[in-house]
Amino acid sequence: MKKILIIAIIIINIITLAAGCSSQGKIFNNNSENNKSEEITYESSQNTTSETEGSINNEIDTEIKNETNDELSEEERQRIDLYVSVMKAAFKKENGGNGFIAVKLDTLEGLNDLAKEEVLNEFKILSANVFDYEDIKDDDTKFSFDNEGRKTRTLNGTLLWIDLEEYNENKAVITGVSWFSNTGAVFPKYEAIYKNGKWTLNLISMAISWAQHGNSLNMTITKKKRLNQSQQIDLLIKD
Repeated sequence: MKKILIIAIIIINIITLAAGCSSQGKIFNNNSENNKSEEITYESSQNTTSETEGSINNEIDTEIKNETNDELSEEERQRIDLYVSVMKAAFKKENGGNGFIAVKLDTLEGLNDLAKEEVLNEFKILSANVFDYEDIKDDDTKFSFDNEGRKTRTLNGTLLWIDLEEYNENKAVITGVSWFSNTGAVFPKYEAIYKNGKWTLNLISMAISWAQHGNSLNMTITKKKRLNQSQQIDLLIKD
């Protein structure tokens, strides 16, 4: 009788333990499902937050650009378009790389600080690193210098500026400069015509500086029209 009672007690304990383990397993599974649900919800919330932040940043950039345009006069916007077009044209003809672009802002006649900042922004399409030349002119990570501290060349970068000879509301004579060394630079000179809201650049001459056999040479290429000939190129080489 005692043996039967002991066996019955053991069986009851085994059944109780089995039921408890099954219940814990269900609770664990439920918690796992809840955690999974929470994780999914959290990830979804993160994605929504990122999308919202991106949308806000885009709206801010647009608002800043619109505010900048509103604060600039019509003449300043016209000058910005001219200066940027000429310097980009010079850069396209020859450059020292786009690791950085520096602009001599003091050559940009008729522009206030806000307009000059807008000029710098226009070159971010060509380089991720765009600077006011005055801020980096002594930076030996961007320029090489000789023993007397004079610049000799850029280090994977280009220095841009303009020389404005004439300007009125619909016509200008202007030279763009793309400099990358004392023996490597181009100086395209243009007659610019403003019509229908944009500038058209007509090349007048091209000055080039480069080294040949250890000597520095300057070449000026002038476009001329003659009867029965569309164009002639004169080469003037100076020591």
